Amino acid sequence: MSETWGRLKDMVRTKTEIKRARLLSKTGRIEPGKSYFSAHINEMFLKHDREWLSRFDPVVVVVSEHKYDSKDVIVPFIVGPEMIRKHVKDVPNGMAFYDTRVAGIHPYNGGQFALTIILAKVERVNYANEMLSFIEKTAGAFNIGETSIDLTGHFKIAEALMSGVRGLFGLKETTPIMGQRMTYDHGSTPWFEAGTYAIVDKDIDKIPWEEIQVVDGRLYRSDKPFRDEDFVLFSITAQEERSDWRQLQFHSNFDAIVQTALKPGDNSWEKAKAMFLSLYGELVTSPDITWPHAQIVFDALKAQMLEVKKRREGMQFLGGVTNDESQRKPKPPDAADDIMNW
Repeated sequence: MSETWGRLKDMVRTKTEIKRARLLSKTGRIEPGKSYFSAHINEMFLKHDREWLSRFDPVVVVVSEHKYDSKDVIVPFIVGPEMIRKHVKDVPNGMAFYDTRVAGIHPYNGGQFALTIILAKVERVNYANEMLSFIEKTAGAFNIGETSIDLTGHFKIAEALMSGVRGLFGLKETTPIMGQRMTYDHGSTPWFEAGTYAIVDKDIDKIPWEEIQVVDGRLYRSDKPFRDEDFVLFSITAQEERSDWRQLQFHSNFDAIVQTALKPGDNSWEKAKAMFLSLYGELVTSPDITWPHAQIVFDALKAQMLEVKKRREGMQFLGGVTNDESQRKPKPPDAADDIMNW
């Protein structure tokens, strides 16, 4: 897939002068082993006089390159005309598309992380339009980028998707307008930080940057929304925790552990404890969660398990539930700190 991606990058360079991204606000560094990264398109504005969605379909291709489970991976995301039509809003002088996650959330495990964003226009002729529609539907069927948090499904079709994108950009009906590839390597690229960037369809030196600002994820010129040129406003974020960890695979196993702990029988709690210890191993070796965050998540799950135990023992008054734990003397509070001595 790296060969396909290399050819696509070369193709884009030869077809257009790529505009450079401008950093407008900083939010910090991406720390290896500690940070998660993600990327969002905060705002995309397209002017009416460019015949968008009438003569030309817009497409944004986003490609993230990073390490995942000790492997170098290339993950594409497509913002095509179907998605844009569903979410676009009419604004003065054009239309705007807002707030779409296009990469992540993934742990940053060190090494090189690169993000490429390309805005192109595709003339609405039969073959090119049908090809773009197929690519967008293929990407959407596998939830690449925005709604998926598990990369396993992505790898199954990423090569085919990248080949399709390369074919689309090889057509004369497809014209890249602007974009950039940004590379981050901890300690080697001090000029690249997490933050909000803008790519504008104009010579970067002719844009009045002293008047440009970001307000609540929107691009402004002075006190008015920026509507002078087509642009993509995007952000690269770094965070120490991810709120969607309950959607990761290990959490479904935790549900099974809780069900085991609540089953009648003298040894169901002991069995649940053994399963929970195994879950800890699964948690700390997951490629989707950082080590520090794994400890926080484990403590949260452990607290839930202790609550389950408390409720289980409180059910004894109902009768019919045997539990050798209820026959033992109460343990001192600090005994719960040792998972196998609960």
